[in-house]
Amino acid sequence: MDENRAPIIPYVYIKHTGKVLDANPVRVVSSCNLEIYTFPFDVQNCTFTFRSYIHHVSDIRIILGKKVEDILKRSISVLSTEGEWELMDIKS
Repeated sequence: MDENRAPIIPYVYIKHTGKVLDANPVRVVSSCNLEIYTFPFDVQNCTFTFRSYIHHVSDIRIILGKKVEDILKRSISVLSTEGEWELMDIKS
């Protein structure tokens, strides 16, 4: 994965319930192993794992800020491809 070049934002949101939201953007560039034996009739899956260096898994809850359908629509609209790939689904 490339270095995160997203701008640093020194703020967090604190809700009245005590929930703390970190609004720092993260730019993720990744690559996946491709099994192209059955190309062009293949399906590729890419899995992302998010971890924290300072918190235990029981201290963190990652939630989506939008519906998966909306994320998929936006992702398809900004996907950089030359027609050889098609983003078909996002699962959470």
